Amino acid sequence: MFQHHPSTRLTPLESSQAADIDTDMVPLLHALWQRGWRTLACCQDHGEAVEAEREQGQGSEPTGYHGFIEYHRGLAWLKMPTADALSMLTALSNHEVFAAHIKTRWKRGSWRMTTPVIYQQDQLTIAPAGTDGSERSGAAARETTV
Repeated sequence: MFQHHPSTRLTPLESSQAADIDTDMVPLLHALWQRGWRTLACCQDHGEAVEAEREQGQGSEPTGYHGFIEYHRGLAWLKMPTADALSMLTALSNHEVFAAHIKTRWKRGSWRMTTPVIYQQDQLTIAPAGTDGSERSGAAARETTV
């Protein structure tokens, strides 16, 4: 796996395997783990990392496009199991600092949240575990101190 940002080796919750975590994300992950929320992946600057992947010839379309990189530059990226993401968002929804980021849509500084879905057998369902984006929600946010 491509690692662009300076990292710290940590062992996530419910895992016996250590992972390289972007150093700027370590305090956030520790705070989430202390509350029992699991994380699956993260990046301290998604646009910058995708640009570096592209420059190294490791990126793949469509995320390597210039517009994608510029839109995500400066945005942190966090992937969590859906249940944990919803629990975290509910807990933060009335917080004096985070509530506006969670509840306000389509404005600079608001958090973007996605749950991958697939079309299969004439219906849309949440992507099953083990597939790309497996049972995960992602949230992208401007740098915010937790």
